[in-house]
Amino acid sequence: MESIGISKQSQMDRTPFTLVLGCFDIFHRGKQHVLQTAKRSLKDTEEKVAVIDLNFFLKGKKVTSDKLLFQLLEQYHVSKYTQLRPQEGKTLEDLITDLFSQLIIHRIVIDQALLDNNVLSSQLINKFRQMGIQVEVVSGVKVNEDTVTDDMVSSSIVNGHVEQAQALLGQPYTIIGKVVHGEKMGRKLGFPTLNLGEVDHYVMPKPGVYFGIVGIHKEDVITEYYNVLISAGYRPAVNGDGYLIEAHILNYTGDLYENTVSVSFLHFMREEKDFSDLDALIMQMKQDKKIAEKLISVQNG
Repeated sequence: MESIGISKQSQMDRTPFTLVLGCFDIFHRGKQHVLQTAKRSLKDTEEKVAVIDLNFFLKGKKVTSDKLLFQLLEQYHVSKYTQLRPQEGKTLEDLITDLFSQLIIHRIVIDQALLDNNVLSSQLINKFRQMGIQVEVVSGVKVNEDTVTDDMVSSSIVNGHVEQAQALLGQPYTIIGKVVHGEKMGRKLGFPTLNLGEVDHYVMPKPGVYFGIVGIHKEDVITEYYNVLISAGYRPAVNGDGYLIEAHILNYTGDLYENTVSVSFLHFMREEKDFSDLDALIMQMKQDKKIAEKLISVQNG
């Protein structure tokens, strides 16, 4: 999948394109429907799909990592992709129009959410139509009679409803980060954890303990998966400083510092809470592990 570079020296691609306009930081079922619509609209084998991501104009937190997004876009046969960023002295209309000098655009497929959130105007859509371009605005999909939105997905995660988030996304909520050094408190308590760094741009789950899966990356490919207990929150029992995501890998010994990992949230187990002493905390952690092992046995049939 190629990136669309916008510059005066850029050469026009002579391939006919369907252009998709949307915000893809949260790649839920509604966004998938937009791309399915674009894919169905292709009239011949020569025509291709280009995606213009306007996520910087909404300035929300991320749910879908760039790595996962690129994999998903390729499944919809997207051949070109770019993120438009605000530029001083240029309107969004100017930025989109600049693309017309590089692509032969037969039609434009637009996510209705861009209109609902005032990212695009109906006047701009009318201008596209006046240019002779076929335009289709795609309404969202519904789950239990409610239209799926970015806010609905984010709210599910923030409230700890990760199974609901998975249903809306079509895959578990997953955060990709780098394993960083921490205070090693988990190791002292007999439950060594990996601390997830470089994740501030994600929507943060409700503080609490989760059951999940970790994928260990080797050269951008996940080569190993393990079940994990995930602690997300402020760690009042050990006087934690700030929000942190850490995961205890079940039945694993090894050093993952500086490795990239994917942590997927599958099930909310309990609220974050304080304890009278560390012995009480250890007792609770042992109980959490027993519950996780029961979940694994159910999972494995």
